[in-house]
Amino acid sequence: MDGFFTTPFLSKFPDNLKSSFFLEESSYFELFKSIKKGFFITGVEKGAFIELLEELKGSEPELFKQLISLESSGKIKASEVKEEIIDVLKGIKIRKSVLRHISSGYAQKTCSVFHDSIEGSQKKQAIIKSGSKPLIDHDDLHSGRVSYLFEEKSFPQNQKDQFNWARFLKDYNYPFKRIRILDPYLYANLKDIDLNSMLKSLLRYSKSEHVSIEIISNLGAVQRKKDESEEDMVQKLTAELKLPPEFADNLTLYTQRGSASPVFHKRAIWTDFWVLLAERGLDFTKLATGQGTVKRENTLYLTGRYSSKNSLWHQIDENWQTYLEKSKQINY
Repeated sequence: MDGFFTTPFLSKFPDNLKSSFFLEESSYFELFKSIKKGFFITGVEKGAFIELLEELKGSEPELFKQLISLESSGKIKASEVKEEIIDVLKGIKIRKSVLRHISSGYAQKTCSVFHDSIEGSQKKQAIIKSGSKPLIDHDDLHSGRVSYLFEEKSFPQNQKDQFNWARFLKDYNYPFKRIRILDPYLYANLKDIDLNSMLKSLLRYSKSEHVSIEIISNLGAVQRKKDESEEDMVQKLTAELKLPPEFADNLTLYTQRGSASPVFHKRAIWTDFWVLLAERGLDFTKLATGQGTVKRENTLYLTGRYSSKNSLWHQIDENWQTYLEKSKQINY
């Protein structure tokens, strides 16, 4: 499943959905639309779902019919759920009644958990890191902060604009299982990209035992010094990345095979929940301490996993094995 609605979230969902029509920022409508189109499959507790349907049958007959239809078509999956605190969340200092509801979602085979408002951002972050899944609450949806999950957003970058990868990515970070980067010139332009800052930001909530990082670029585009071997070049690249030690073994570097160069034109960062396409490459900033300045015009496109069945996210996911087959691993 893509998500799980806890009982408190589910019980308030109809009212929040209705109010979203009057709120410019709200993402509730985008979430519901994604469910209806089959882009986002959500789980719910069976008893709470039946109770909600009974309530809506008389007061909101049209929504009642839609929810029945979504459940019968498998877009909403209702099942028996135990509300007990799972081991990885037992140390979180939050009301036990709230933690039980949240745990019921984290215990499911789902990518994310949706809950009513959480008491304090630090507690929310602790749950996300301990549970290794995004926890999306009412405030995230009400403010539109997670709208990118269900649509595409563009971010034009003009010359002399300030840009910093860590600052840009902080609003899109979750516990990731997979991070994939495609850019034929990434190795050649590594010093101009600040990939180290980018990866550190992306790994903020991830646990080393869960995440894999794969990068495909073209080692042949790197200017090689006289008598410098490929092994020397790879060691230099790895050293420049300066990943936190606990993630060093999670990184796999590939170089594209020469005959496959027409396949590799995308400049993209792909994660479990979104893909970021850089129209003119990832090396568009002039780096400086603590900040960066855009040195050439560029546009970034952020596309959420649940925006479409045919989005760039799915294209990269479906073709990744083909990309690997047309590449060669260079670090061991």
